[in-house]
Amino acid sequence: NTGDEVELKVMMAAFDSDNQPKVTSSSGEITVDGGQGTVKIKTSANGEMKISGTVAIKKKSGDTKTENWEHTIKIMKPEGTVTLPDMNVLYRGYANVVTGVASGYDQTLLAGAGNVSLAKSGAVWIASPGNAAEASISISGKNSVTNKTQSLGKFDFRVRDLPRPSIFVGAAGAGDKIGSNPGGLNAGYPPSIPLKASFTVLSWEASVAGIMAKAEGNGPSLAGINKILGQAKSGATVMINARVKGPDGKITPIYEGFKLN
Repeated sequence: NTGDEVELKVMMAAFDSDNQPKVTSSSGEITVDGGQGTVKIKTSANGEMKISGTVAIKKKSGDTKTENWEHTIKIMKPEGTVTLPDMNVLYRGYANVVTGVASGYDQTLLAGAGNVSLAKSGAVWIASPGNAAEASISISGKNSVTNKTQSLGKFDFRVRDLPRPSIFVGAAGAGDKIGSNPGGLNAGYPPSIPLKASFTVLSWEASVAGIMAKAEGNGPSLAGINKILGQAKSGATVMINARVKGPDGKITPIYEGFKLN
């Protein structure tokens, strides 16, 4: 782990206890005793530390035999996780961001273990669940020095469709006041739903109680709605019926009311 002290033992394959070796190192403090050198190193930031040096011992002939040595230390950042089991949900048609921590290993590996596929995206994984109601993700730790991988468990998730979005006139949500020349129509989630999903407004139709005419259009532009808003009184309820397409490809009708300012 970051900040830990590591000891490396450096020696020749054969040695004479009365003939101590000479040991050098690119970092750390060196002591020599009992035919071997001990290099004490304090680890730095997480990642890799490559330590190298030489070990030399005098032969009976008086010549010195010198060999190079090198060692790679894998350094991890101590981490802990807190989970909310009731919130273990994967959404269909959505880029579910998944992270994992394999404590004690320098590499964390995630894989779909049922009804979900995972793709690595930078430091995270993107999970894409299937049609079943549940999915499982397995986690493994890998030691990149020994190249050994250890399975550390499997985690189960519920699979759900994306929640129904809301429509907004500019920044105004359902029940809020809008002007007679409002901004564009958009769809999405309120702050209480922290999903970063993008929705597209395909078409809309607007009406005001007591006014026979209706306004309609395609896309997010509300051009043409002022022909009915101009006939309405302040405080009148403006109903907008929109067809919205989500990232999962589903088209949802949304019917919301707004107050005319």
